[in-house]
Amino acid sequence: LRSMDTVARLGGDEFAVLLEDFRTNREAIVIVRRILNDIRQPMRLLGREVAVSASVGVVLNTAPYDSP
Repeated sequence: LRSMDTVARLGGDEFAVLLEDFRTNREAIVIVRRILNDIRQPMRLLGREVAVSASVGVVLNTAPYDSP
């Protein structure tokens, strides 16, 4: 992520990523795809290779929201 963005752990395996100051919605989507690609990369834990996946929901603050 960029220095202006924020990552927060909400609990357990739930995280929020707040992206600041992007010019187009497509730019935000590129960042989300990069995050998902990085998460999918296998890693070694205690000598074993582990792979994880994630699901993502995106809300763009491009217009006022009246309901969830």
